[in-house]
Amino acid sequence: MIKNDSYSRTYYFILFSTFIYAGAASAAVKIQKIEFLGKSSPQQIRVIADGEVAATKVDNSADNQVILEFKDAQFANRNIARAIDTSSFKGNVLMISPYENKSDSTVRVIVQLRKSMESNFETSGKQALLAIGGSADLSMLNDAEAAAGMLDGEASGHSQSDTLATQSSDTETNPSSTNEPQNDPLALIETAMKDKKYIGRRITVNFKEADVVDVFRLIGDTSGFNIVIGSDVTGKVNLSLTDVPWDQVLDTVLTTLRLGAERNGNILRVATLQTLTQEKTQQLQARNAAQACAPRVTRIFPISYADPIRLVPILQRFGAGAAGSGDASATRDTILVDDRTNSVIIQDIQDNLDRMAKIIELLDRPTPQVQIEGKIVEASESFSKSMSGQLGIGSVADNQRLYGFGDARNGSVQDPLISNPVSNVATTAANGDPTNTLGLGMRLGRFMNVRLNALLTMNETEGRAKIISSPRVVVLN
Repeated sequence: MIKNDSYSRTYYFILFSTFIYAGAASAAVKIQKIEFLGKSSPQQIRVIADGEVAATKVDNSADNQVILEFKDAQFANRNIARAIDTSSFKGNVLMISPYENKSDSTVRVIVQLRKSMESNFETSGKQALLAIGGSADLSMLNDAEAAAGMLDGEASGHSQSDTLATQSSDTETNPSSTNEPQNDPLALIETAMKDKKYIGRRITVNFKEADVVDVFRLIGDTSGFNIVIGSDVTGKVNLSLTDVPWDQVLDTVLTTLRLGAERNGNILRVATLQTLTQEKTQQLQARNAAQACAPRVTRIFPISYADPIRLVPILQRFGAGAAGSGDASATRDTILVDDRTNSVIIQDIQDNLDRMAKIIELLDRPTPQVQIEGKIVEASESFSKSMSGQLGIGSVADNQRLYGFGDARNGSVQDPLISNPVSNVATTAANGDPTNTLGLGMRLGRFMNVRLNALLTMNETEGRAKIISSPRVVVLN
């Protein structure tokens, strides 16, 4: 009986250990892809992972947000953390901002809306689906074959007819590695807008009361790129241009009608300046709202040379970057100074911390210093006479002078160590007998310190002088 009890306890212990390891393995769910299905009705957001997801939905009506929180999850790579800007498309979704909190293994997806409205959230296996303004299409969750293809890289989110934007872990896009041809029409437009150098193919146009939509269509056909015109773009123009680059024609029409253009992938979108300004404002508000919900990170920066108290207002002013430059109070309470360790303690989102670290690196540097050295020398008469003929060393500017000892007059002195004489150097007068002095009353313009030390050392060796002291002082530049 005792033996059987021992086996029984061992048997249950093995089962318990297996349960623990199985639970630990389930915590390694990786978010592989986040998709925005903008052409579907209603608009939907699909999240795909490599394992079964456990997620909840939180409605933040005050900030027009819907927050999806995935427990025991992490990003497959850093590409998934990039925000998806959907403000250029029609619909109620402005931006999708994913965040990962590594401390509690939680992934949060914040969906910023133009206005608060009803949403529906469903999960099934490795997928989660959020529908804005209607019910979720469950057929997208049940399509296991399509989901497997996306995870294996066989199908891209852009290849689906109803997918407008996606963040995938299949590849990492490096903009610098994209080799666009030099005659790319979109590249020509961007170049023209930056430095006003028009290098497009020259065209001749002659329109009278032409609809602006037809003009843009002609420019698109001539340049060979895709152009999308907003519904608020209206008006007529009169053009009579001969042998003018097409990108200059486009810029002229945009300026005349107070329009603007922005690039979205391989498409150039034309809209009114008012519309573009409103969209940028909404994007900024959405970004600020997303940052307000982002996890905070605390870092300690030791300061070696700068004054930490004087660094605080600089970090508050410039540490939040473009997105938070208008709200310096957002970081005011998160920056503290520890006088004992001469450190700055900052608590903020990771992007702002990286920016502040760069600012501290540039400002925390030693101030340049200058060392001033003097020579106090006790000299004899023979030393004074010999030095009178040896001070004219090197060339000096017209507004600089070299002074000798005793009675002096202007003359030309031949330096025994150089071949060219130096004019306007004070020399001892023929009838001027110098006297013993303690401390030589001389000032040197651009006299080299090494040459002076050599002369003093030589005369000290010969017994004509004695160096009493060599005081030095270091001052700030």
